Amino acid sequence: MQKIYFISVLFFSSYILAEPLKSNQLNNSKINEKYEQLAKNIKHLNKSKIAIIANKKMSSQLEALEKRLNDNDISSEILVVENDLDSKISEFLNISLGELKYEELLNSGIEKLRLVHRVREDFDYIHIISNDEYELYQIAAYVRFNFGLDYEINTLREYYKQEFDPYEMSVQRIKFVE
Repeated sequence: MQKIYFISVLFFSSYILAEPLKSNQLNNSKINEKYEQLAKNIKHLNKSKIAIIANKKMSSQLEALEKRLNDNDISSEILVVENDLDSKISEFLNISLGELKYEELLNSGIEKLRLVHRVREDFDYIHIISNDEYELYQIAAYVRFNFGLDYEINTLREYYKQEFDPYEMSVQRIKFVE
């Protein structure tokens, strides 16, 4: 009787442990399909580079996305963020470099110097990999604040467990890869 009880407990606990793994594999396969679609869309628009901003907790997704992009001849530049988002995003978009050059020229004695912010033009898309809705809005806001108004910012719904604020999504102009 004890053997039967032990086997049934073992079987039941294996089933319970395997269910999240099965669900996670399904989710990863769905994410990989979306990565493939993202790469094809970028290629279809005759673009060849995308920027990826990922939080440190979700950086495990980077390898799968890079593989799909490389398979479609799309290069990527990656920024992994954990904190100090504003300065890291500013540096990533080359805004801080322009400000440093402006300061150097200003200190050199040139008169009537005006700073005109320009962001990188080597990519049009920023894909955000996060698992926190608030952080998604925050990253998008910092990109927009650092003169990244023309970038298309997108993400995957599968990264997040919570619902999205439709107002924030429209204000930040964040699109889902469908």
